[in-house]
Amino acid sequence: MHFLYAELQQLDETLCQSLDDPQGTDDVLSEWFMCNPVDVLQRAWERCVRASKREGILGSSTALAAILRGDELRIANMGDCVLFLIRNGKLIFRSAEQQHSFNYPLQLGMMDATVESVMLSRALCMHRSGRIPAGAHDMDLPDVNDSMSDYIHMYDRVPSHDDVPYDTPQHDAGHWEVKVLPDDLVLVASDGLFDNLFDDEIMDTVHDVFSHFASSDLEAMQMYAPTLISERLCRLARSVMDDPRVMCSPFQQHANEEGMYYVGGKSDDVTVLAGLIAEQQRPCPL
Repeated sequence: MHFLYAELQQLDETLCQSLDDPQGTDDVLSEWFMCNPVDVLQRAWERCVRASKREGILGSSTALAAILRGDELRIANMGDCVLFLIRNGKLIFRSAEQQHSFNYPLQLGMMDATVESVMLSRALCMHRSGRIPAGAHDMDLPDVNDSMSDYIHMYDRVPSHDDVPYDTPQHDAGHWEVKVLPDDLVLVASDGLFDNLFDDEIMDTVHDVFSHFASSDLEAMQMYAPTLISERLCRLARSVMDDPRVMCSPFQQHANEEGMYYVGGKSDDVTVLAGLIAEQQRPCPL
């Protein structure tokens, strides 16, 4: 997510800087406003892979990006994270999980890199600079001659015609655009939440939190409700994972539908983000 944030921050900073220079402002504003989360996710993923190769790290991750432009929320999803849009206590939009098969979500990995090619890339960085560049700094690998480059990439996995290609945002991401209104609640969470709590249980929690705020105290609700909702949902999901007496969970239900015997919740990390849509207060983003 570091590089996803960096991509969006670059767009915001470029827009703010362009306001001081009338020439070219229209083009910059158009680029900012027409921002596509699929393209942003693609660029961020490519930067992350480059950084991972430099540091000798292998791994993969699901990802969900949501970008607000005017009254339109643009969403790109790779995997089993989910976004809720809640208006006046009703669920009006739910993004779909994307999976190859049960418990096998789409995810962003290392492209065609293998352990051997990543280790060689890491060694090259050490050889050229005596240290491994920090992963947060997106610099290309040090220049290499053609023979060294070929030597590194000969260890990359080259898919055959029968192989399933790796997942990419540009080809595989789910993409949605939904209209929003002030005071809509946007809830984004990892599969650790949705594997352990049913949608109705999540909505009951949202309703319960909002019920503690007086309708006249809008400022307090905007300030505290999103945090309270996130924290409570995390605790509830964790309680399902840890309680051996739980008789049913979404993950158990899906497993049973696949013909597998499974009882209870699913142990996993849980990430929940919540925010309320508000009127724009500044002339440019920060």
